[in-house]
Amino acid sequence: MAQKSQRNYLKDALSDIPWETPWSTAEARKGARYDIPLTQDISYLDSVLDSVAASLAASGTKTSKAAISRAGQLSEVIANIPGSARAADLWERVVSDLADRVGGKPDGAGTGGDGYGAGGNTDKGGDGYGAGGNTDKGGDGYGTGGNTDKGGDGYGAGGNNDKGGDGYGAGGNPDRGGDGYGAGGNPDKNGDGEGDGDGIPDKPDDAGNPGHGKGDGTGDGDGISDKPAPAPTPPDVPLLDPETVQYKAGYTFKVGDITVGWGGETLATRPESLSDSVAMTTKAGVEMYAVDNEFGFYVTDFIGAQPKVFDGDFGEGFVGELADGGIAVSNARTVTFSVPARFGTWLEGIGGNFVKASTEHYTVMQAILSDQAYPGDTSGYYQLDDDLWIVDYRTGDDGMPVDEAGNPSSSLVDDAMHGFYVKELIGALEDAGGYTAPTELWKDFDRDGTDDLYAAYMTDMEIDGVTRNVAVVDIGNDGTIDYYDGNLNGFGTYGLADVLKPNESSIIEDIAVGDDYSVTLKDDGKLLYRWGNAVKRPNDMRIDAKLDLPDEWQTDADGDGFADVLFRITAAELVVNHTVTNNPNDQIRPEDFENEAAIGILPSYEVDANGNWVSINDYYAGDGTFLPMGTILRDFSLIDAVDGSMLDTIGGLSSDLLGGFTEAWYTTMDREPFMADLTEDGTAYDIGPRWRLQPDKFGQDLPSVIIPQDPSEAPPVANGEEKYEVGVDTTTVLNLLDWNGTSPMTLSAGWITGAGEVSANGVNMTEDFDVAFYIKGDMKPVNLYDAELLMEYEEVAIEVAGVDVVGSTSGDTLVGSGSNAFYLSGAGSGTADGEADLLVLGYGELTAAGVGANEVYAFGAEEGDAVGLIGFDLDPDNYNIHLTQKIVDQDLELSFDGTQIATLYGVDEYLDADAFYFA
Repeated sequence: MAQKSQRNYLKDALSDIPWETPWSTAEARKGARYDIPLTQDISYLDSVLDSVAASLAASGTKTSKAAISRAGQLSEVIANIPGSARAADLWERVVSDLADRVGGKPDGAGTGGDGYGAGGNTDKGGDGYGAGGNTDKGGDGYGTGGNTDKGGDGYGAGGNNDKGGDGYGAGGNPDRGGDGYGAGGNPDKNGDGEGDGDGIPDKPDDAGNPGHGKGDGTGDGDGISDKPAPAPTPPDVPLLDPETVQYKAGYTFKVGDITVGWGGETLATRPESLSDSVAMTTKAGVEMYAVDNEFGFYVTDFIGAQPKVFDGDFGEGFVGELADGGIAVSNARTVTFSVPARFGTWLEGIGGNFVKASTEHYTVMQAILSDQAYPGDTSGYYQLDDDLWIVDYRTGDDGMPVDEAGNPSSSLVDDAMHGFYVKELIGALEDAGGYTAPTELWKDFDRDGTDDLYAAYMTDMEIDGVTRNVAVVDIGNDGTIDYYDGNLNGFGTYGLADVLKPNESSIIEDIAVGDDYSVTLKDDGKLLYRWGNAVKRPNDMRIDAKLDLPDEWQTDADGDGFADVLFRITAAELVVNHTVTNNPNDQIRPEDFENEAAIGILPSYEVDANGNWVSINDYYAGDGTFLPMGTILRDFSLIDAVDGSMLDTIGGLSSDLLGGFTEAWYTTMDREPFMADLTEDGTAYDIGPRWRLQPDKFGQDLPSVIIPQDPSEAPPVANGEEKYEVGVDTTTVLNLLDWNGTSPMTLSAGWITGAGEVSANGVNMTEDFDVAFYIKGDMKPVNLYDAELLMEYEEVAIEVAGVDVVGSTSGDTLVGSGSNAFYLSGAGSGTADGEADLLVLGYGELTAAGVGANEVYAFGAEEGDAVGLIGFDLDPDNYNIHLTQKIVDQDLELSFDGTQIATLYGVDEYLDADAFYFA
């Protein structure tokens, strides 16, 4: 055994022993006590094990059978070190020292014997150490492997012995007078069965007595621990029958499908991104190779993170092939950089431990930092400072500091808006409505007593290829527009989303901060509230999987880029076989979509006399807070309470505040985000699970909280009470039609649009079913075996241009080719039918003129009706740049890039993204 493998073996073994010593959880992981080369002299190993024993002695800590099992494995390490003549003696001494503090000394039937491990029991003179060993009369069993005769020493796993002998290890079966040591030995007469207790039997009778401490023992004499094993991971089961489903397609994960670059490069097209030597071998024997990709970060303390490039460091993760098909994937360690207080997403303590300090929900942060009931509440002792100002230093293209000339700088130089208050900046946008050209204006943005020069006016700007007339602000009136009315919060609505640009990596620009917390903007327009002193950035490992789609979906006889036939998908599931991950952010992205609507089972509630949502049973929050039955989960009075607050003024209200949800709604463990919420008869989805690989933790506002079998039990979740066990084989099933509004995968066009392009996330879009997998932060390898698409679908009629397209009183899919009149509830009906209808305007056309002027009757947004456009490269983030809405005489006129394409008669409210279908 080479010295390097000895060292790694020792490190793995020691790090996996569940010792709660002062150094086991931090220093041991870092290798502070043993990460140096082993020499042919075993003195260093001697000192390491002595150190372990000393630490145990100092802490008075007991441990479980895992420690004894690892101790047995460590004996192999010692035995294979060259020159280790003293190995057996050393091992016997160190194990004896450890065991004295692990299992305790039994009494009763034992008169001088020691029982160590999980459920060890002993009789006169018998000593049991390690994870096994079998021995005959008078023999002692240590370690793993080997047999012994009378008087000999046995090193082995799972011993057996003759009359009078001692059985050591995992499940030894002694005969009369024998002793069973290890994990659940089965003693006969006078034998005692201890569980994970302290090894002290109660009395020597035929029925086993559990040990004290954790006290596991069935009491039926077989010595088997009654400590609950982790629940078998409940795999998802598809609702569609794979044997009878209309269509199915399979895929087996391959190393070549690992994505390594933003340009869509994979290991198949860029093999040099895979190291040519084994980086590590997993405990299951899988050889893992290091990967060099662009999905990591370089970090600089108190500055930020910059995206990686292909640098040849192979530092982003690892992948290996599984013998029976599939791959094992793990990430390199998540990188972290320090930031000033309040600027971070994590809190780092003196001991190096991290606690999440960020949320999308203001009420969750509020409950941690303040006793106020809502923003602007003055009845508490401490109110949060919501009067935020902007951090804005000069940066180069790489996000690093530069001076006024644009040269790299070792100090921070103020840019135009640094120190300016958000309230004043939004006020400047509001001023723009009165001007159509730059005009000198003055405002004290930084509140230093001196007014600052600026210009605010309405002007045409090209946004996403479309010219829009928007409000803009020019700080200093120097001809440079510093910020403008953007579309993330809707044109004409001014707030933080207009002042900030999306930012997850920098703390020297595009961040608003107050006395208590900071805020950044996410890509989807949501705000992220932060109060930590560190930021973590993961190294992603990404997979680009392809599954076949039906050939008939892709027939294009006329070559116009549109399939000749459209199909409506009536049911679709993606079934993924893998192992349970330790990270709730391991994403599954069908057609590279992220889906916030798929949220699994939400907290249970009933409505009280005041209209509030209240909990129906006693539960616990993830931090251990007891939430008694009747805890308010949603209080509609809070919606009005925040009106006019500073946070409302600056456009900083999050969805929880707008909806009246309390902290308890987000932090109760009475939820299951990774399980489907089915209809009462269990045959259809109400809400599908999150589009994530099944993890063992909740995630979101329950960070690092293990999902328990029983959410009414106080956390932390005890060993054996977790619902999912990391590393166990499982199945994740996604409902591909989950969506707020109409899913883009409702029609076959939504599965093949964009073929030949590379998405913004590096996914190669094809005419196949493209599924991206993001593995984030899983230091422990995740096995990805295979995936299967199950689907039912039906053909949809495509009506020619200029004709009436008539629906029925049930949910319909109506498709026109241009300038059609749509009657959603039947011929001549102008009354909505109460069912969700989808109408597609101008299928096969790529211009507004081709789509023509369509008439729509009986449209009901509240019942789920949707207007569809295919081939226009629209999505929920950019649709309101291209589509404008105007209400004229209680009818809604819809225009694309300034050309009217539809009139929705009787619709007198504007439509949001949920009322559209884009593909």
